[in-house]
Amino acid sequence: MSTTENKYFTYIITTHQDKHESLPYANITATSDEIPTTTPMVSSSDPPHKKVFSVKSPVRHVAFVKVHKAASTSIQNIFYRYGYNHDLAVVQPRGRTGLPWQREVTRDRFYPPPPGKAKFDIMCVYATYSRKAFDQLLPRDSVYVAIVREPFKQFASSLNYYHRLKVSAIPGPNPVRSFLENAQKSSMAKPTAFNTQSRDLGFPANLLSSSYDKVRFIDYLHQLDNEIDLVMVVERFDESLILMRRLLNWDLKDIVTGNLNSRAMPSRFHFSPTEEQIFKKIVHYDYALYDFFNKKLEENIAQAPDFHEELIYFRQLKRKYCSFCLMNQRNEKDVLWIEKSRWNEKFSVTNTDCELLFINERSFSLLLKAKMGHNEGISRS
Repeated sequence: MSTTENKYFTYIITTHQDKHESLPYANITATSDEIPTTTPMVSSSDPPHKKVFSVKSPVRHVAFVKVHKAASTSIQNIFYRYGYNHDLAVVQPRGRTGLPWQREVTRDRFYPPPPGKAKFDIMCVYATYSRKAFDQLLPRDSVYVAIVREPFKQFASSLNYYHRLKVSAIPGPNPVRSFLENAQKSSMAKPTAFNTQSRDLGFPANLLSSSYDKVRFIDYLHQLDNEIDLVMVVERFDESLILMRRLLNWDLKDIVTGNLNSRAMPSRFHFSPTEEQIFKKIVHYDYALYDFFNKKLEENIAQAPDFHEELIYFRQLKRKYCSFCLMNQRNEKDVLWIEKSRWNEKFSVTNTDCELLFINERSFSLLLKAKMGHNEGISRS
């Protein structure tokens, strides 16, 4: 077996065929103060949900607010893998992969944490955000992360996934436009299909069905900004992952994602600028939500040191990682080795890593339940 090197990086795939590839940027070195590494600590003098960050160990207590059809299952997989690999207690609902949005978040709706633990380490299942309710399940020092998506794109994905049969049954060449026009005429933007991101992030559902209350919602956005440490944006997905990695002081290997939970769009479903303009006349809360946190994300990126170097390296690493996992001729004993960089320790990618990267949500949920000793779970054997 030989090793291919270049100016920056040594990258090895150890397989039965002895394949080797190179990836730039990996042996760039950095002093400890060049990349912020943060673990939250709560100070008694701080506001209730704000944290003071200091250089410490990786964050182990995390809440991820899972927003429907906003790449949330891919992010959830990150937290499931981290919890599984580090033997952490991950919140799991009884009999489901999440709670319906109308359902109140209470401890009895979830399996208990393992013996010896009063609370969980990670929560990343569907549950309407409520800081008071989440605090019942997680330690006080937990870091909170959420995600939003451009509203019309999120609506299209949501309609295809949750309302596919209902909309498909509408006669005519453009059922999506008919669906939107009916909603506009009735002046009822029900939170089952509209403003669902604001709903998932805890704004009262009854207010989402009434006229837009801008002042009240802006106040709520500032409340969310105070309570949630990072709101990611789907349209800046990789950039969001980098910010999350720095916030949690994790390794790059921990934030690699695969494509999960996607579905082809029916040929009769059209989402043209015409449909988008109708949609914008109906939906106000989600656009305000998205604009607010997209601006926040851009500000965070602009202030982050060495951000674009890490972004370039991460995209190359992720491409190699996923390509290795999807190789048709990959043997179960094949291993991909990635050398140390300023953003990651040296690590290997095994067959187990690949399985966990692309496992579906339901199967991973059962796996985690089994690891915590709950009967509904299954073993990996």
